[in-house]
Amino acid sequence: NMPEPLILKYFMDHTDDPTKDLKVKAKAPLTQFLETVKTILVEKENEKKQAVATGASIKQNTKVINQLKHMRDILERWKITGLNRKLQIKPREWEEVEQADGSK
Repeated sequence: NMPEPLILKYFMDHTDDPTKDLKVKAKAPLTQFLETVKTILVEKENEKKQAVATGASIKQNTKVINQLKHMRDILERWKITGLNRKLQIKPREWEEVEQADGSK
């Protein structure tokens, strides 16, 4: 479960139906996701440094950092070409928001 705003934005930018799985196989979107993960990782590591400096708890942040590093390592393992990797993002839950025109 990864409710990171940048990952959710990536998901929403690349899906036609936010209630269904997103499968990405093309090079450009995989590279874009890798950059998103790297950006989040830098932010989380900076937050962790600040938390350590102030003596705050870092347990949850450490777990997320490890998950992000794992994703980064998999995506960087080999050059992204052809169909050597696939990204799959599964929505676990969502909220349906009613628009002003009555549509969801």
